[in-house]
Amino acid sequence: MKCLCRNQSSILKQYYSKGEIDFVFCSSCSLVFRKQFPSNSELALLYKHAYSDQNVTISNTNQESGLFATEVYSRYIHKNFFKPGCGQRFLDYGAGTGKLLESLKKYNIIIDGLEFSDQAIKYCLKKRGIFLKNNLKNVPNDYYDFVSMIEVIEHVTDLEATLKELNRITKPGGTIFVTTPNRAGLRSLVEKGFWKEARKKFHLFLFNYKSLYFHFEKSGFHQIQRIKYNPIQKKGLFAKLLSRILQTLGLGGTLCITARLKK
Repeated sequence: MKCLCRNQSSILKQYYSKGEIDFVFCSSCSLVFRKQFPSNSELALLYKHAYSDQNVTISNTNQESGLFATEVYSRYIHKNFFKPGCGQRFLDYGAGTGKLLESLKKYNIIIDGLEFSDQAIKYCLKKRGIFLKNNLKNVPNDYYDFVSMIEVIEHVTDLEATLKELNRITKPGGTIFVTTPNRAGLRSLVEKGFWKEARKKFHLFLFNYKSLYFHFEKSGFHQIQRIKYNPIQKKGLFAKLLSRILQTLGLGGTLCITARLKK
């Protein structure tokens, strides 16, 4: 077993002593990943259950942000990354049932979504009128101005190939916006192998900033920056204050970065 960084001097060691003990840590790139990924059929069953009609109806897929968080991300993306009337193309990688895409439609952005769950694709088309791609094979090189991966990168079965494909379809000067559970966050540090994000069997990777930076840089991205004060996903003054304090200390629950391609 080797890490994706392919550093011959890397030392892999068990990351948790209790709970989810199948995660290993790479001493070179700081990536934490499962020793053995679930099979494709096992993952298909997990996602089929997650996107069951009942779970989708009550917004309990355990895969997507809630409506409040979706609107927060939608406003944040529109405000910080898009210019009015420029015809910019946007891809939501791992679009789920299309909540974010539906929210962004009001800004007249040219939207696309990629999703691997057949149930989610069908729901998005039926309920939102948005067709989602299930692969990027027919997408031209240098096509998208902006790509979002919101709570998705920890799910991908082939991290290296995914980042290489994102590099291919993103325009020079284009931006990737990534969020993922923060392995260096307070709850992760306290709960360790019992951290709820580690216990999700479809979470194959656990990232901190160093590991995200390393693998995006390795895949040809530049200007990789951590967004210290990323969008707050919960309502209420207390939640906002607590989130900002934890973010100031680098202990927030969500790790958020942008990465760009050279022009």
